Amino acid sequence: RLTYWLDPMQNRGVEANYLALAQRTDRFYTSSPYESVITRPFTNFAPGFEGPDTELLAYPGIVEGHIDVSGSTDFQGVEVLYRHAMCRRCAFRVDFLLGWRYNQLNDELLISDFKRSIDPTSGIQLGTTVEERDRFATRNCFNGVEVGVIADMCHRGWTLQVGGKLALGNNRSRVAIDGSTKITVPDPDTAELPFGLLAEPTNMGSYEQDDFAVIPEVGITLGRYLRPNLRATVGYTFFYWSQLTRPGDQVDLDLNTSQLTSDGLVGLARPEFNWTGTDVWVQGFHVGLELRL
Repeated sequence: RLTYWLDPMQNRGVEANYLALAQRTDRFYTSSPYESVITRPFTNFAPGFEGPDTELLAYPGIVEGHIDVSGSTDFQGVEVLYRHAMCRRCAFRVDFLLGWRYNQLNDELLISDFKRSIDPTSGIQLGTTVEERDRFATRNCFNGVEVGVIADMCHRGWTLQVGGKLALGNNRSRVAIDGSTKITVPDPDTAELPFGLLAEPTNMGSYEQDDFAVIPEVGITLGRYLRPNLRATVGYTFFYWSQLTRPGDQVDLDLNTSQLTSDGLVGLARPEFNWTGTDVWVQGFHVGLELRL
């Protein structure tokens, strides 16, 4: 946080805040022979095969393989605010805030698998491998006007700050879905297809949508003056963000397997893309030093 006061009495000022969360990545991985049976379940919509179904990735004597699922999240935000003292006494002041807020949340879900044929009686050449990849990525960008109030109290070198802000504006959501499949026969012969298992021509592509969103935020900070111009602080912040799009919500487990055959799609186009919104709340504790120049 950087604050620049426009007058010697510090009644009017400009404040800039930057917030970021370290990128978080979660991963799940399993393979044969540690897991004797590995499958990817879905609901089959192919005519004549309707109902629960699964893709076999590992099974003793038939196929061996693995699955790798990873998800990453990256968040950052910026505020530029005008700050004006509405009420000011010896040990108490209330400031009004007005300005602009920008938030950005990037998410990615990546599902990849590998399997190798080990059954000489399956009709598939022994050693044939199939590698699939499904990628679901989302980006949410918020731009809006923000208003707020901050109250500061001071007593015997201790300070307490309590504040609340509300941002109103537009949230632009972007979704990107793509996939790939690589089939390798030991001859060798390789075929690459521009779709995976859950990322198919029926739902792949890039999509954008604009929604009205709100971001309320509350915070409390306790401080202690170490010197007249140096203060140590510890506090808590919570905010909520509406009308977001996350990658896991865009995965459709309905699959018409007829589109994987040479005859092409027959019946309903599945999987399909439908906007599925959600919300996010973020909370955190913070410690810091505040230097007044």
